[in-house]
Amino acid sequence: MDPELYPPVSPAEWDAFHTIREGVLWRERGLADGYDCRHPDDAAAGNHPLLLTDAGRPIGVVRVDIDGSVAYLRRVAVIAEVRGMGYGSAMLALAEQFAAARGAVIVRSNVDAGAVGFYRRAGYVERGPTLADGGVPMEKRVSGEG
Repeated sequence: MDPELYPPVSPAEWDAFHTIREGVLWRERGLADGYDCRHPDDAAAGNHPLLLTDAGRPIGVVRVDIDGSVAYLRRVAVIAEVRGMGYGSAMLALAEQFAAARGAVIVRSNVDAGAVGFYRRAGYVERGPTLADGGVPMEKRVSGEG
């Protein structure tokens, strides 16, 4: 296992990015409609869509939105075939490194209730009550700065 996390550049990488995100976060949840591969948030200043690959195979996605010393993990997804193999943990660590290298001190995410244990094991703590959409706000310090 030697995963890499990087911004998609080529049309094939963008296609893989959107295929994974739509498949995991929309279709697996029964949301057949509503995914927008041209959503303006993906191109907004400070927002960084990232593709996780292993040996060239696209296996996960995350968007890291950086706002000063705080980074937000958005739309975190790993394909079903590799879940439970450590790729989610690897992607989380790589995303945290990406954020810290760009000045983030804290990483936050609104986590699906079913993933709270995963994030706790990675060092995240709850930072507020469950949101109306069922998301659990969590955060982790990734740098001693600030």
